[in-house]
Amino acid sequence: MCHVCDGNKGSVVYSSEELVKICRKEAIESAKLIGAKSIWGGISDGEVVLDLESRVKVIDVIRQANPDVVITHSPNDYHSDHINTSKLVFEATYLANLKL
Repeated sequence: MCHVCDGNKGSVVYSSEELVKICRKEAIESAKLIGAKSIWGGISDGEVVLDLESRVKVIDVIRQANPDVVITHSPNDYHSDHINTSKLVFEATYLANLKL
């Protein structure tokens, strides 16, 4: 299970640093509930962009997970992070199986 964003901008109560720690802990615990491993993308909220660095991060995540099935966001989502994650995953699933 991968969380591409770190959740650092999702609160008006907690600082970004506190929020990242909270979100990371929640991601690990939720993965444990279903017997999965949590892989962290570490990209700040609102900053998922379509560039080579991001594509390489997603390729690395897919290689770490070695999945049989990949499920991601709809490319028709309302949030730019979700749309761009969908596009990055689409590109990376093929590339993850190639030697680059």
